[in-house]
Amino acid sequence: MSLIGQVFNKALSKNISVYLSESGDGFKRIPGAIDQALKAAALQKVKRSFESGALFTDDDMKQMERVVVTNMSHQSPGDPNAHYSVQGETGSGTKVKGGHVAENPSNQTQAS
Repeated sequence: MSLIGQVFNKALSKNISVYLSESGDGFKRIPGAIDQALKAAALQKVKRSFESGALFTDDDMKQMERVVVTNMSHQSPGDPNAHYSVQGETGSGTKVKGGHVAENPSNQTQAS
């Protein structure tokens, strides 16, 4: 994983790290090949949604020690709005919950 920044986890009252995944189901990513401006934009969108409480519930956030961007901005059959796929994880890397961070804030919904 490649560190791209931090967000404030209000449920834990502390900053937690945000990472960009380097691999996933059927892909390998080279974070160094991604323009810094794109990584900064992803961080800002994740930060906005996470810190506002629009992405995860407080109960879920109490378990989250880090956030991982698993897919950069894309559309999918399940969500035609442009979004980043993210997941909140425990300190040991166990997934707590996944969600989508919408490019357009008016399309943001909380993960169920």
